[in-house]
Amino acid sequence: MRHASLRTQLAEVKSLLQTMCDRVYGALTVLRKHVSSPGSDELMKVILLDNEVDRLEKTIDEKILYIFATQQPLGQELREAYASVKIAHQIERIGDAVESLARQLSSGAAQALDQGRLIDKMLDSSMQLFRMSYRAMFENEFGPVVDIYVKDDEVDALHRSLFREAKSILARQVSPNEVDSALQLINISNKLEKIADISCNWAEQIDFLMHGMHRRRILRRPQRVILADSHGGMLAALVASHISKSPGIAHDPSHGNQGIDFSLATTASHSPMVSFAATITSQLAARGWVVEPLPVSHLESLNWDRVLLAIYLGSSLGKSAKASRKTQSGPGHKVVDVFWPEIDMTETLMQYLASEEPENESGTESPELINLLGRIETKSTSLVELLNRMQKPR
Repeated sequence: MRHASLRTQLAEVKSLLQTMCDRVYGALTVLRKHVSSPGSDELMKVILLDNEVDRLEKTIDEKILYIFATQQPLGQELREAYASVKIAHQIERIGDAVESLARQLSSGAAQALDQGRLIDKMLDSSMQLFRMSYRAMFENEFGPVVDIYVKDDEVDALHRSLFREAKSILARQVSPNEVDSALQLINISNKLEKIADISCNWAEQIDFLMHGMHRRRILRRPQRVILADSHGGMLAALVASHISKSPGIAHDPSHGNQGIDFSLATTASHSPMVSFAATITSQLAARGWVVEPLPVSHLESLNWDRVLLAIYLGSSLGKSAKASRKTQSGPGHKVVDVFWPEIDMTETLMQYLASEEPENESGTESPELINLLGRIETKSTSLVELLNRMQKPR
């Protein structure tokens, strides 16, 4: 009897969750209709729907708490109960974002500035993401969810475009009303991106509910790390060699979409690949520094999509370096910038590394090179620990 009662209670919770999702999707549909044919009266429905969503979340919380107290679920039932609470919270957050959008779209001022109708496109993509997760949970169509991050990338790209559009407006001498509208445009873009991100989190909770682990079938994007110097990529190659060979760092392409993807960049003129003298290569290999022939790009030509960290090496790359990342895909405003001015090398050391016949042909290491490698090892330790923690499954 306990099992039958438990299944009945969990089915009731799932039914409430579906009702909750239907209400939120209904609110999104009202927003979509308003964007196409503005009518502020319709937006009042969104506020009323959000109040119902809040009540449903509280009801689900109470029922799950009752299940834990009286049924003590285990295994699959425990996962369903736990995931239901988290999903309800995520749907409620989406509902809050939709209500905020309704209030901001009611004036129509931000839409008037959106010449490319990017709000329409972003709203459509966010609704598609919501629908993907909905179908996975209530229609047993988990297949489309594996592509959810591709759609999320589209939303991120539109978000950057809206951000640039608002930024260009604020850069001009405009009236206070136009400033308010531009800031409202940024807020609308942020809310739509939030809906997309929460839909991705929802999909991961569904994966946990169905398979007992996160991201079993949802492939994460690689964590891109850019190492930039002004020495033709030679310094960046040394740092990349140390980090990528550290225990626990998955950097091999065979890892698929997992792990760390290192890219080298420079502000100097450079050859397509990093090249060290044969004598230097053997000296580095003896110390465990196997420098791979990684390609080097110019800093201003890099694609900053999906970049997690940008590490600027050397004292000559000051904080103005990040201002140079102007690409067609946007400025990469989500990139975390790290500056390591102490990881630098002199012109003498550069010549030593590139020379086919170094002065100490006997194989004796350069004290300057030993000192540089020591600084790299010391500076990289905490970063390696951070990257390792980020790669561990949740």
